[in-house]
Amino acid sequence: MEDSKKDSQKDKEELEIQENAEVIEGQEKLETQAEPTTEEKLASELAATNDRLLRLAAEFDNFKKISARERMQSIKFANEGLIVNLLPIMDNLEQAVKAGKKTGEAQDLLVGVEMVLKQMVEALSKAGVEFFSSEGQPFDPSRHEAVCEQEALDVEEGTVVQEFQKGCLYNGRLLRASRVAVAKKSSK
Repeated sequence: MEDSKKDSQKDKEELEIQENAEVIEGQEKLETQAEPTTEEKLASELAATNDRLLRLAAEFDNFKKISARERMQSIKFANEGLIVNLLPIMDNLEQAVKAGKKTGEAQDLLVGVEMVLKQMVEALSKAGVEFFSSEGQPFDPSRHEAVCEQEALDVEEGTVVQEFQKGCLYNGRLLRASRVAVAKKSSK
């Protein structure tokens, strides 16, 4: 038994020596491979520089596209502030026309106000403003602002029954929501 233990221990020692030798050889190979030549260094730097330049060119191209898109948007909506300021004036003209028609007085003044209102609507539509009427349509929170609810027997719940202020779009984008009254179920 002692002989087999000695042989076993001898085998283990030889195996450890062999493994250590292999590890040392592997480290030597790595050390010799770890030192790149000057050409390899230059080739690596060149590849890295090319990669950076390609990325920079792509970023610049994206920047140009975004800038062009933003410039087109600002041109398209350049008059938005002016139009927002003109809308209350137009609303007042509409209210004056409605009030004049109810009372029936000052017919000549009423005709003049109607002409001014018509000119203003035409000028705004040439600038890209589009007015929309909401009465009789289902309530849409993205286009309508509910001011109140009214009981209505002859229309479906959630339908616009009265419009207090017209909504408008500017180049297809909502500029002002319609101010409306919405139908609700009768409590009777």
